[in-house]
Amino acid sequence: MVGRIDGRVSNLDEKKDSFQVLNLDKLFSQCNRDRCSLFPMCFGGCRFEAFIATKDFSGVSCKKELTEQINLKLMRLQLAENRGDLE
Repeated sequence: MVGRIDGRVSNLDEKKDSFQVLNLDKLFSQCNRDRCSLFPMCFGGCRFEAFIATKDFSGVSCKKELTEQINLKLMRLQLAENRGDLE
């Protein structure tokens, strides 16, 4: 990762309280408010990406649109394979 010493954001051994202070209400509020169907699978996204984007481990890193696009393409690919269209 460009600009990061040793390719890391921080050392959690040095900052063990970083994950102990996660604000779960804040973390899940956007997903709950939007009634996101992907929430049980992602739980607010990647903590690293959320920290990079929001400077907060309790932030949300939403990739819902990308995940839905990938899932749709995978379902179409599976359907084509099941019908024998991909031989």
